[in-house]
Amino acid sequence: MHTYFGHTHQAGEKLCRHCKSALPAVETWPGHTFLYCDNPECRAAAQAHPRRPYILANTVPCTAPGCTNFVPEGSYSPRSNLPVCSAACYHRRAIKGSTPRVCACCGMKYLGPKRTTKTGLYFYSPVHAGRYRVQQTLKRCGIFLPLVTEYLESFAKFHYLDQGGLRSVQCVLVCLCEFLIEEGITDMEQVSPKIITRFLAWGKDKNRSTHKHIPYVSTFMKWLQIEGRRRAGNPVIPELHSIPGSHREPRPYEEDQMAFFWKVLAERGTAMTRLVMAIGEESGLRLGEITRIHLEDVDTVKQRIRVRLPNKGSRERYAFFHEKTAKYLKEWLAVRDPSCGHDLLLHNTHGGPSKVQSLHDAMCTVLLKQPPRRKDVHEEGMESWSTHRLRHTMASRLTSNGADAATVMAAGGWVTAQAMAGYARVNDTAARRGYDQAMERVLSAKAPALRSLSFSEYIEQFHHTPK
Repeated sequence: MHTYFGHTHQAGEKLCRHCKSALPAVETWPGHTFLYCDNPECRAAAQAHPRRPYILANTVPCTAPGCTNFVPEGSYSPRSNLPVCSAACYHRRAIKGSTPRVCACCGMKYLGPKRTTKTGLYFYSPVHAGRYRVQQTLKRCGIFLPLVTEYLESFAKFHYLDQGGLRSVQCVLVCLCEFLIEEGITDMEQVSPKIITRFLAWGKDKNRSTHKHIPYVSTFMKWLQIEGRRRAGNPVIPELHSIPGSHREPRPYEEDQMAFFWKVLAERGTAMTRLVMAIGEESGLRLGEITRIHLEDVDTVKQRIRVRLPNKGSRERYAFFHEKTAKYLKEWLAVRDPSCGHDLLLHNTHGGPSKVQSLHDAMCTVLLKQPPRRKDVHEEGMESWSTHRLRHTMASRLTSNGADAATVMAAGGWVTAQAMAGYARVNDTAARRGYDQAMERVLSAKAPALRSLSFSEYIEQFHHTPK
């Protein structure tokens, strides 16, 4: 069982360096990999080694922050300058560091690494860094900051369940407040339909997608009316301010691309990246939905995954999977750390819950020719990667191989056929085959044309009819 900095060996997996006898279950980490048994001769051989120092029990305290244990007795590498008691403490000591820092988000004091940042700001965790960026963005609201903050912390927080929608609300409201401040407007009561029209034009000039998020502004104005903050009507008029969106064609990966992906994953992928690829290909789940899968959500008998809330459609459902997901699910569960401390299906290299960005980076590291934030270049790889396109691939495969619209909508969780049409693409071969089969059925079911007989023709046919 692997961790980021350590390895837990089961009984019999490791042998004594001196006598080669099997050792009981033991944990190793960088600098503590030379193991000896309790035999006095083996212990003496370890102590007499000329290049590896030997630490006696209860003599050297652990250097990890907040740990009061002693370093276990044994042989250690001379290059190791981090005497710790376990792999977990090695991680804390190596990653967190021992330099006093102050979080720029909340002011909390903590121990961090020695490296400096370009901005001179330090954060306790990426979550605190994200909060700080949101705080700095909201400050651009100026005099409207208290009102926008109240809206985001009350109604919007529970109305927009997915983080993507909440971020869109924040962005468009910040843009609206910036525009109002530039126009000299100090009260939301002064916002009229004409102001909204000018706001959309301002957003277009600033190259901001305000026209796409105008429904969020409309909902904000309705909230102001209900809360008694605005007496006038809603200034957002759908007939005037709603811009029809352009139709986007489905973007599935081609079959030769999928074959290349699996070839690369087999060569340099991990059990987790192969499972993510299989779930995306067969179930069409988004990365955010994959990170929220719990162990109890996976039904291996019925081969389906429970998709929890929150999700984009705000509807709990089940997504099907097939043999490929079942295969790589078994592979991942064999290496999943049972002591990670949570029941989510996936965890990162530290044992914590996997995040959307970390999963995306893991897929890019394997599949891209030039992975982001890495200096090494692969000989083979893609120029870009989108896990969401696997959702297009799943829908297009089902459609091209005879699945009806109801089946595809159930598999992908789409409520309308129009939403499904943005993902499902029928290839030319399948479309032509379906057309020819339909025309053959039309011709075979076509009845012969009926013709009315004249009186003379009827009499002639009557006389020739055998009695």
